[in-house]
Amino acid sequence: MSITLEAKGVNVKLNGKLILKDITVNFTGPSLFFILGANGSGKSTLLRTLAGLIPFEGEILINGRNISDYSRKELARTVGYVWQNPLYGFFEESVEREIKFILKNLDLPLENFHDIVQFFRIQHLLHRSPFTLSGGEAKRVSISSVIVADQPII
Repeated sequence: MSITLEAKGVNVKLNGKLILKDITVNFTGPSLFFILGANGSGKSTLLRTLAGLIPFEGEILINGRNISDYSRKELARTVGYVWQNPLYGFFEESVEREIKFILKNLDLPLENFHDIVQFFRIQHLLHRSPFTLSGGEAKRVSISSVIVADQPII
């Protein structure tokens, strides 16, 4: 399935400082894209903006539809985001509940749970708190939580 993510004239201000100015990009997939830049150049801010996670001026469109027209659930079913620090994305008290939380809130089948747990080899982590995991374990759980949702844009 082809999908287009487009930004037109996007500006982002954080704490009164202009972080992104007049950004215009177009991604059409399915494809893999890389965003490269120096530290502090706004790569993470751009990705959080494209995911609809921070306020912006301008337009962001998915298949021609403005993301401001999406409900929160629609946007969550369309765009996934893996946080640079995985702890920012965890909400539940165990890894198992974290992954099932995603499935439940996006009305996705629980059968996907077992497949994703096996694929990422995280069976041994299911009863642990995501906040006690090592950096690598937390990253795997974070990525699995996004992949299980089967969003077309990650």
